[in-house]
Amino acid sequence: MGGSPQSSSTPARDFEQDWNAFRSALDEGDAAMFDEIVDKMQAQPHAMAMQDPDEDDDFTAMLLSVLIEQQREIAELRMEVTGGRR
Repeated sequence: MGGSPQSSSTPARDFEQDWNAFRSALDEGDAAMFDEIVDKMQAQPHAMAMQDPDEDDDFTAMLLSVLIEQQREIAELRMEVTGGRR
């Protein structure tokens, strides 16, 4: 595509980079769940743009942990319902 080069920095990508150490501490399955959550954030960039960069990250870490658990449960239920098909 022509025109000026597109910036690769988005709120979701910045979030992913900022939380890379958190992701690295997760086991492989949970890291995949984290990646799914980041993918969902990228689908909703306006929500991530509203994040206050000065906000305390302890709450964010807790929230991410809950989201990962929920995402795991969704994935397990999806596997049960579809018989292993995605």
